[in-house]
Amino acid sequence: HGQSQLIMSQFNTSLHRKNWLFRDANELNLIRSKLNEEAKKRGSTLSVQNERKLINYYAKRIEEDCSKLQCPDKVKATALILLNRLYLKRNVFDLPPHNIFLTLVYLACKVEEYHYIAEDIVFRLASKEKAENILKNEIIVLRSITTLQRTLFSD
Repeated sequence: HGQSQLIMSQFNTSLHRKNWLFRDANELNLIRSKLNEEAKKRGSTLSVQNERKLINYYAKRIEEDCSKLQCPDKVKATALILLNRLYLKRNVFDLPPHNIFLTLVYLACKVEEYHYIAEDIVFRLASKEKAENILKNEIIVLRSITTLQRTLFSD
């Protein structure tokens, strides 16, 4: 009983709670709208709804590719969480999902200790993506989704 209280007290001050728990769907929609407005100022023509459709398309691609790679469900789930978290911090105009979705699969494999190197992912999926791009995008994703990573990898 005492251990669960300790865990809850730590959770209440955690970065996860601060950065990734939202009151309701309206709060998420507000975040997405702000990102969309900022992107439109830089030339984006996509609506929030079309951005969501694009992200959902790449969520399906992630699921399909994880299945082709025979990844456990936890890898697939982690890649999807990374996708959704990424696009609450960045916009598809600034970071197009077609350039990043295999990086999310690669990162999920690392996080869940399901060992794949980038070259194997590219080979097994017969992808046109280059392994070096997956690796290059890794830091971009980490910088985008986590305050801690931004601090660790700042220039």
